[in-house]
Amino acid sequence: MNLRYTLKISACALGLCWSLLSVSATAEVLLDPMQMQNWEVHEFVEGTRYIARQEDQQSMLMANTKHGAGGYGLERSLNIRKTPWLVWRWKADKFPQVDDERVKAGDDFVARVYVIKKGLFGIFGTKVINYVFSAKQPTGSQWINPFTSRAVMIAASGNDSPKGEWIEVRRNLMQDWQKVWGEQPKSLDAIAIMTDADNSKSAARAVYGPIMLTSQVANGVQK
Repeated sequence: MNLRYTLKISACALGLCWSLLSVSATAEVLLDPMQMQNWEVHEFVEGTRYIARQEDQQSMLMANTKHGAGGYGLERSLNIRKTPWLVWRWKADKFPQVDDERVKAGDDFVARVYVIKKGLFGIFGTKVINYVFSAKQPTGSQWINPFTSRAVMIAASGNDSPKGEWIEVRRNLMQDWQKVWGEQPKSLDAIAIMTDADNSKSAARAVYGPIMLTSQVANGVQK
């Protein structure tokens, strides 16, 4: 991802680029793969192909890209004080071929989940936490996005995570935001997903399950 891509992802919180799906404020499911036909994907370069399907009564969104990048976004107020836990499942089937994900040439990921907070001064005040499935860094690693200091990367799953298997991720957004940005906002403004392989000119394939925002999780343990 180069700078303009990162800014476009952040700008979704300002309603500048994607056509975003709105949902009821009482809904816990933020991203239902089977509602894909109601969304509009914003593509960069050659884009990413997404296909929604259902297997064994489970909804999933399959993402596949070659040399491209593209994602879906949801704009809504996320009250992270009342429902601080973001829970989702994903599966990595094919990782982009990169040497170092912390540099511009390697800023490609098989799967990403973004959370976004609008700034008072447009995109220049926007802040982002970018949860990624890293092929090179261990789970829990954190680094600044190589294109902009307004986005911080967290390896929610890493090179110590199984490939080709469903992984459940549980992140406490309030705790993460405090750790990363030193703030405790009442709410965030948008969430997005993306699979990309444009910088490395390689390929990536992943599967996303539904994403939930909830007040608590089993054992209250953050993975």
